[in-house]
Amino acid sequence: MLLAVHVAAAVTGFGAIAATGAFAHEARTSEAPFHSRALARYFRPGHNLAARAIYLVPVAGGGLLALGHGGGVGAAWPWIGLALWVLAVSVATSTLWPAEAELQRLLLQGPEGEAAVLLGPARRLERSAAVCSVLFVAALAVMVVQPR
Repeated sequence: MLLAVHVAAAVTGFGAIAATGAFAHEARTSEAPFHSRALARYFRPGHNLAARAIYLVPVAGGGLLALGHGGGVGAAWPWIGLALWVLAVSVATSTLWPAEAELQRLLLQGPEGEAAVLLGPARRLERSAAVCSVLFVAALAVMVVQPR
């Protein structure tokens, strides 16, 4: 059960971050981003709660280690995975979520200005989502391979 929570939290959280990057790409490349219902719906004001599921990943992982799964806390691979997770959360907290909030605010204001105002936050959001996704894939590889 704890393993299912660990995996579901990782897939949900990092999947939501990847989806946010895809929608940011759409905001950046769309000819009429202020008139897109999909963008307005996805970037409605508020926190992306699905992305915050990444906070459950180390909690469930720590529980698994405490129960002795995967070689316990003495193994190197859980610490490598945790370091990759810390990097991903650092990127999400410092860059991704602030850019997402800025994009939400700009889309809510509407087409008062030109769509070019969306380029900066959309680009930051897209790139930080890509970095988080790469870190997630690396952490996933470490969890599956479990290098000794």
